[in-house]
Amino acid sequence: AVRFLQKENGTPFEGLGRLPAGIGGCAPAQVLIFGAGNVGLNAANALAGLGANIVLLEADINRMRLLQFELGGSIQVLDFSDANVRRLLPDCDILIAAALIPGQHAPQLLQRSDVQSMQKGSVFIDVSIDQGGCSETSRTTSFDEPVYVEEGVIHCCLPNLPGAVPLTSTMALTHASLPYIRLLARHGIDEAVALDQALLRGINIRDGKLVHQGLAESLAGILR
Repeated sequence: AVRFLQKENGTPFEGLGRLPAGIGGCAPAQVLIFGAGNVGLNAANALAGLGANIVLLEADINRMRLLQFELGGSIQVLDFSDANVRRLLPDCDILIAAALIPGQHAPQLLQRSDVQSMQKGSVFIDVSIDQGGCSETSRTTSFDEPVYVEEGVIHCCLPNLPGAVPLTSTMALTHASLPYIRLLARHGIDEAVALDQALLRGINIRDGKLVHQGLAESLAGILR
């Protein structure tokens, strides 16, 4: 996101030419992030470390309040609402969409008119593109051609972003999945899902049947 905000960023499209941190009389970059899950919060921490001003919009009121307490004001956390989106979009330099509904298509959060309200040369990173993207203007890009311009805004919609850091992502995935693999190996699927409700909620297909409600709803039109 920071690279694409530069004028000379290695692509045919020029960003605003702004540093994340303010220097002298120049204000820091304004970053708006949709979703305060792992991706959104890590992006917020990374960009805050570079000196940018961060606003996180979170739909879960309990998580929003928890983060407001934990972050201590270093990163502003607000409720996700149409009013906040409309108020903050025109002034943001970087927009990161990290909204996720497990097993379903990404929520459609932005219309073309919303993107039109953003600054020309600002950067929109749609991390939700793996689940279909959260904007009317989103379409999948590649590492060979990572960005395109729509309504004057630089869009980056790279799928499988963890693939850019395979060592870290593989180790993290192994660390997260190994306890479940061990549980299944020791107890078999019936006993394992009885022992761990998280594993039960993660099953998509069982005995040849689609059992995950969110996935079934997303594929309803295809499977008819």
